[in-house]
Amino acid sequence: MPQQEHVASINTNRLAQWFIVLIVALVVFMLAVALYFNGFVTQAKSLAVETDIGSQARTLRNAAFATLSTDGNPETYDWADPQAGKVQIPIEKAMKKTVEKYGGGK
Repeated sequence: MPQQEHVASINTNRLAQWFIVLIVALVVFMLAVALYFNGFVTQAKSLAVETDIGSQARTLRNAAFATLSTDGNPETYDWADPQAGKVQIPIEKAMKKTVEKYGGGK
């Protein structure tokens, strides 16, 4: 007696149902991720610090610039380029600020 052939049959209705379920799950996941990151960005923007120095600080800065010396002495603060708003500072102070900025070699 010959062996009966093993043939698979495809249930197209069940396959279509699974396809729809997977598409819906993918859309729900994408919406959840979009909502999460929208909330994250909104929170990050609310924590952002305003960088405008304000009118009082601007007035103090302008007064400090007005009192800079113009005698060329390297031991004092001086104008390097007044039109560009650049100043020179004593080399010892510049080195100290650089070391402080970069952590002193830590």
